[in-house]
Amino acid sequence: MALPRHHRLKTKKQFDRLYRQGRITPTPLFLIRSWREPKPEPIQIGIVISKKIDRRATRRNRWRRQISEALREIIKAQESNLSGFKVIIIARPRLRSASRPEIDYWLRQFFGKYAEKNQSD
Repeated sequence: MALPRHHRLKTKKQFDRLYRQGRITPTPLFLIRSWREPKPEPIQIGIVISKKIDRRATRRNRWRRQISEALREIIKAQESNLSGFKVIIIARPRLRSASRPEIDYWLRQFFGKYAEKNQSD
């Protein structure tokens, strides 16, 4: 199931701004670009899985669904700590061989650090 609409990056303008200004955080499975808005808005996330990862749309969509489901669980648990964040999750080639628990682990690692940072601000 997809992320709720209010948690999605939707426009090219939003993606372009994050590509220009976002802070890059590499993980083995993802390259994550993030930006924190000073306004207390709900977190917004975009997921990018290029054809370099796999040319078959069905596989790219399956990975996108798995990432979305993991994100829904993370947002549900930590939504108040993640307000104001804009994030693009870019898949890396190692995602092809990753299991669902591994995807969950790396996303939780990233969002756990951001939630802690946000609480201390």
